[in-house]
Amino acid sequence: MQSLSTLRRAIEDAPTNVRLWLLFGQTLVSRGELTEARKAFESALQLAPAHPEACLGVAQVLFREGNLSEAAVRTQCILKSDNNFAPGHLLMSRIYLAENDPTKATEHYAAARAISKTLSDGQIEGELIRQGQRPTPVDRPDPEDRPRLAAGYPLEPDEFEWPDQIDCELANREGPSVEQDEFDFVDDDDLGFNIDDFERPKGSFADVAGLDDVKQELLMRLVYPYEYTDLFRAYGKKPGGGVLLYGPPGCGKSMVCRALAGETKAAFYSLRLHQILEMYIGCSEKNLNSLFQLARENAPSIIFIDELDALAGHRGEGKQHPARSVVNQLLIEMDGHDGSNEGVLIIAATSAIANVDTAFLRPGRFDRRILVPPPCPASRAEILRMQARNRPVSSLDYDALAGMMENYSGADIAQVFEVAADDALRLAMRKKEIVPITMETVQLAIARVEPSAGSSRPSNH
Repeated sequence: MQSLSTLRRAIEDAPTNVRLWLLFGQTLVSRGELTEARKAFESALQLAPAHPEACLGVAQVLFREGNLSEAAVRTQCILKSDNNFAPGHLLMSRIYLAENDPTKATEHYAAARAISKTLSDGQIEGELIRQGQRPTPVDRPDPEDRPRLAAGYPLEPDEFEWPDQIDCELANREGPSVEQDEFDFVDDDDLGFNIDDFERPKGSFADVAGLDDVKQELLMRLVYPYEYTDLFRAYGKKPGGGVLLYGPPGCGKSMVCRALAGETKAAFYSLRLHQILEMYIGCSEKNLNSLFQLARENAPSIIFIDELDALAGHRGEGKQHPARSVVNQLLIEMDGHDGSNEGVLIIAATSAIANVDTAFLRPGRFDRRILVPPPCPASRAEILRMQARNRPVSSLDYDALAGMMENYSGADIAQVFEVAADDALRLAMRKKEIVPITMETVQLAIARVEPSAGSSRPSNH
């Protein structure tokens, strides 16, 4: 399932992100995959011991498996640490209903609602009334004042009628509320990136070997419009837009984007899936909107989206894709619905362009797609020269070495030189003197590093 595979990739990128583990566990619970869900919640607990949502996730799994006693013990431990944790009382109410104890179920349900007055559960209320209990009725809050639970949240999201979006600013309201106590909303300091800050990379195009076509296209999008303002205006062209770089990994897609930012002194924002995917639906979209707003305010600026296929996969493949609403929000931001994107260059990179949703490839979005292939012989030689800077070398024939490295990506070539440098360093440590990196040293390193770019270059689109 695409949503689970996407979350697995995100966790591989950020294995210490507790919120991703929680979202992964909740998604598994919603799909009935309880064994793996429990492992996900336990992984979250290893990173954040006694995290209430992770503890509750384990208890919810036990409850669904029919292990009511252990579920009750675990939930009571949570409440012993924090008796104002409304979701714990709500789960205890369900447990007591399953154990045919409506009196205690009513007590815990009342406690949950006393903590969060906007909280209500129609299924529990109906069952309590059927068993002769009278839960105190509470007016249902206005839809704009209620958050929507993330997909698969242990508190049975199917039992609520939440709106599709939420206002994350509700998390800042004072006093006990379902937004604060039940769902523990985060502020900007807890996000995967700081939306109030941006990078100013120090590199330049001089640090990137080859890729002249890519450099020229990026200059046309962000530099030349300011140097030739009248000409660009005459042709109806504005700075910014969308560019999609695709090709084998390690061939310089990220590097050339950072070099552009250094070349132009533009504000640089880098986004990866694990940085924007929040467990509370609505918060991710709001963060994305805030980021674009900051980029617009700091134009000329660059927004770089790495691994676009992980975020913007085909939406039709999974209606419950947890990042689906984020994908829709990204499309809206690219269209500039909330403000002009003039001066904002959106660059994305992918090693699997076939997996990118076609909505991103239409005119007005990533309408310029550029292949970033493995480096040519001249570029490979230049990369080797760059790697040799400030290192002791002796009689290196860069062109000859480049000829031995067909289908090596830029990252592969850098790795070859690192291996060669390690070998020379070990020998220098034994001799207690500087030992230069020689042709033989590099050739031995080439034999130990396999090329990752394949036997043939991908065709251009």
